[in-house]
Amino acid sequence: DEGFLPEAVTTFVASLGWSGNPNLDPLTMDEFVERFSLSQVGTSPAAVSYEQLHTLNKRVLRRALAATAPPAAAKKQDDCGAPTAVVDGTVAGLNEAERAVRDDVAARLRETGVDPDGTRLGDVEYFRAALALVQTKARTVPEASRMLVPFFHRGAAAPAADAGVTALTDAAASALAGAAAWDAAGVRAALNAAAAAAAGGKFGRVMRAVRAAVAGSEVGPDLVATLVALGREEVLARLRPVGPASATPAGAGGGSDEK
Repeated sequence: DEGFLPEAVTTFVASLGWSGNPNLDPLTMDEFVERFSLSQVGTSPAAVSYEQLHTLNKRVLRRALAATAPPAAAKKQDDCGAPTAVVDGTVAGLNEAERAVRDDVAARLRETGVDPDGTRLGDVEYFRAALALVQTKARTVPEASRMLVPFFHRGAAAPAADAGVTALTDAAASALAGAAAWDAAGVRAALNAAAAAAAGGKFGRVMRAVRAAVAGSEVGPDLVATLVALGREEVLARLRPVGPASATPAGAGGGSDEK
């Protein structure tokens, strides 16, 4: 329920009081059985550190997710030790970690009254691309799924923003609507233009306002990459909401990767 993967729990529990895994490297049960020796078990009580468990679970989660990450994202995950995988681009081909995250995202969507089948959650390529953006930040499955939800649902209508924030999001929407290309360079250039026009060149102010409007939170994965993944149509719909924002799930008409 707390989002710890079996390999992380196995490694953590098996390593309590056992000196055979000093670096707390992730181990499968078979690997543990092969390496275990009673001579390496200490006589002193083992100290339990849940911070270590979170750190270990993050490593296991990252390695599992990096194994099927899109090529561009996988290049950034060399330190994960992820094995080369033959990637099955179907929901049935998701690995254990991916299924756990996807199931949790689906559950969160249902809690808000959104049918996951009406979103892009069934689009494995899109799901994995979004997952690649959050996997370096998440320590557990719930942390990953919380950051992923905005990729599939824009959420409830935000409270009325003050005039200053509205001016920032309006400027961002105008600049993004005219972006020459919907890629990282084009989106960043548009946000810089919005900052120059409405925020005295303060890029961070625009980024915070856009993140709140688009993702409904103050923290999350790289904002420029998030906007690129969502697509121009979906981003503009979130920056310029008409009526209750919860009426349209993300990807049900938005999310295109238009140029």
